[in-house]
Amino acid sequence: MYAHWHDIQQHAVTHVDGPKQAWAIGCVKDMHREKGNEWLGGRRTNWGHAFAIVDFWDSGHFTVHVVNIIKGKCSLWGNVINGNK
Repeated sequence: MYAHWHDIQQHAVTHVDGPKQAWAIGCVKDMHREKGNEWLGGRRTNWGHAFAIVDFWDSGHFTVHVVNIIKGKCSLWGNVINGNK
């Protein structure tokens, strides 16, 4: 699980000892073209805002829930969270 690449992705491959998966969980950086990415020269990106919640099980298994943030809002467990307030 990583967030450095700023985009949101999930990928799985088959391996000899079972499936392997990776998650790119986005970022929480201000990406407005006017002010947030001056260092990119205002270029458009495919980056997304998100965070992840991971449930760990006794067996060593886990589940990953990636929560997308769209225009400062997300939905988590049936509740809308508005980060614009």
